[in-house]
Amino acid sequence: MRNSPLQLKRHFLIGMTINAAKSDNASQEFSVSTSATVAHNQKDPTDYLVGLEVKIESARKGVRAIYEGKVEFLGQFQVSDSLPEEKRLRAVTVNGASILYGAVREMVANVTARGPHPMITLPSLSFLDAETKTIAKPEVTEKTEKRLSKG
Repeated sequence: MRNSPLQLKRHFLIGMTINAAKSDNASQEFSVSTSATVAHNQKDPTDYLVGLEVKIESARKGVRAIYEGKVEFLGQFQVSDSLPEEKRLRAVTVNGASILYGAVREMVANVTARGPHPMITLPSLSFLDAETKTIAKPEVTEKTEKRLSKG
């Protein structure tokens, strides 16, 4: 076994809102949508930030789900020099978002396990075809790096 060419340096929760339905008639059916953002550090070609937003909404129109909300995570990733440059963005996008989604899934399970309704487990998702916003502005990465280094 060998290490992946993409290593998670740090990840953390940016924001979370989970609302439990007040009615016992709420649906246990929910849908999940995601939005990922990738920022590349212009000073270090192996350093990337991935942001992931996950929304949980009712799958049935007009009927509230037992839990609805939004979770946002940010992860800092290091790509190995051995990974060719033309493959880096795809590796960071697909694998970085997948790693963060696992953290979101665990957070949602932990929070909803303490709620008034049964715990929910987010479904497995593939980020192979996900649309991702790429940010190449160094100032975005530098601001976030300051935030990362505070912890």
